[in-house]
Amino acid sequence: MALSALGYRLLAYISLGFAFAGMVLPLVPTVPFVLLAGWSAGRGSPAFQRWLHEHPTFGPMIENWHAHRAVPRHVKWLALATLLISWSTLLASGAPVWLLAGLGTFFTALLVFLFSRPSG
Repeated sequence: MALSALGYRLLAYISLGFAFAGMVLPLVPTVPFVLLAGWSAGRGSPAFQRWLHEHPTFGPMIENWHAHRAVPRHVKWLALATLLISWSTLLASGAPVWLLAGLGTFFTALLVFLFSRPSG
């Protein structure tokens, strides 16, 4: 296996791990990591890419993105709610201003991107 294929395969597995974490941790997004896993698996492991595309949870996300560059409406609103709750929790816990500003900027950019995509 070529070194680059190994790197892509490793990136796919790590990304999927973050996607799983994002399903239970409020500060970690799920969809971007699923999409990254699908992209990198396509370059490093066709078998893993096939598994992702056939997965009942992740497959539809990847297919919808590939076909329409779309994010389902419920995913957009879930992301908004999750990020707002996460940021508010940090604010209430007395997190440093630099962290609030940095995450606030990142969350805003992520939401602008998500809501600028068509709903699928």
